[in-house]
Amino acid sequence: MRQRSVARHAGDEFTVLLTGPAIDRAALERISRAILLTLSQPITFGAKVVKLSASIGMLLRGRAASLSGEALLRAADAAMYRAKVAGKARIVVHELHDLPAGVPG
Repeated sequence: MRQRSVARHAGDEFTVLLTGPAIDRAALERISRAILLTLSQPITFGAKVVKLSASIGMLLRGRAASLSGEALLRAADAAMYRAKVAGKARIVVHELHDLPAGVPG
């Protein structure tokens, strides 16, 4: 059974935790693209139209099994910032070898 939790991480940053047997890279990328598509839909506030975008950093469970919760969040946050640098509406997958030196698991 697939489970999900969504929490506000900081400011305009949110953390989505997905678990379940069918959560692999392809599933995470499909879900991430669906989030980006949903957020890109224009929202009308009175006479004003607002369009949002997001940058998504993700970390795959299998490669992250040895990391602490804090290290997981730092790694996903680092991937998200790399996505922001790459441009709007980007998805970056964090690989364990991307961890900066000195980041404990």
